[in-house]
Amino acid sequence: VIVGGGPTGLSLALDLANYGIASVVIEADPTVCSGSRAGAFTRRTLEIMDQLGVADEIVAGGLGWNRGWTYYRDALVAESRIPDGVDQRFPATLSQLQNFIEERLVARAEAQPELIEIRWHSKVTGFEPGPQGATLQVEHPHGAYALQADWVVACDGGRSTIRQLMGLMMEGKRHAGRYAIVDVRIDTSDFPVGRRWWFDPASNPGGTLIMFKKPGGMLRFDYQLRDDEPTEEAMQPERVLDKVRRHLEMLGVDRPWEPVWLSLYRASALTLPSYRHGRVLFAGDAAHLVPIFGVRGMNSAVEDVHNLAWKLAWRIRGLATDALLDTYSAERVAGAREPALRLQGRRVHVAAVR
Repeated sequence: VIVGGGPTGLSLALDLANYGIASVVIEADPTVCSGSRAGAFTRRTLEIMDQLGVADEIVAGGLGWNRGWTYYRDALVAESRIPDGVDQRFPATLSQLQNFIEERLVARAEAQPELIEIRWHSKVTGFEPGPQGATLQVEHPHGAYALQADWVVACDGGRSTIRQLMGLMMEGKRHAGRYAIVDVRIDTSDFPVGRRWWFDPASNPGGTLIMFKKPGGMLRFDYQLRDDEPTEEAMQPERVLDKVRRHLEMLGVDRPWEPVWLSLYRASALTLPSYRHGRVLFAGDAAHLVPIFGVRGMNSAVEDVHNLAWKLAWRIRGLATDALLDTYSAERVAGAREPALRLQGRRVHVAAVR
């Protein structure tokens, strides 16, 4: 049983299906996510999506890029280029919409009903792990029921129900910085494809702002809230959209636009010390919360389940012992801890610029 039908859980179900392992996906929501959410995806993620059978559709509708520009106030101070080459099948980075990717993953899963069953509108309300698996209590609009599982993988996000019911705690640090994400629809025909990053711009004095072009005629804004701004006030739609308006004016952009989606996040470097607890395993945000700078969020989750899938399949088929599953935990815990150092370096860099 895979708890969580977002990109983490769906990717795991498809990866397991490649090895002939059947799974049931339990998802509390009635369908895929609303809002574009994760917006940039690495070449490694696309390589994994290719093995899941959905990469071509994802790339065809996305924007590939490998360039970035960094500004101090209104002055360009650095330009970066991710190494690329004609021998690469996929772009270094792809701008795409998470909900579009989820739709493709669901379609691929539904084409394999003998191996994957997705149960929408199903919420886990109770959980009892044991030496041979676990019993889950599931609530559904048509009635509650118990579900027996030989193995459970928790892919149910940062507020993981399974993690809470097991009383597990993450280690690390939740940093004070708060960031708003905003997507707007606008004519982007003359915008460069790539990431632009401002330090101390006129539109967000004393903070940072990231902007990049997305498919479907959209722009993604990711900006830092001031320390003295109460979160509730700072996230009022009129305040958020005024920040977007000021930045577009700073760039000399005078054309109609409309908001599509907005959200708030904190920079966290938190992880469970182990992702394996008997026959219960954790992946994605249920296992760790990593700083999303450098497109770490969904990309790291997809890497988690790709590491896990073949190992779990080998264990289920009797081709390996639990020791192989322990390597999943060791390798991916190390991958989650590493961004903490990057985040510290980023904060030092911001202070130095100021």
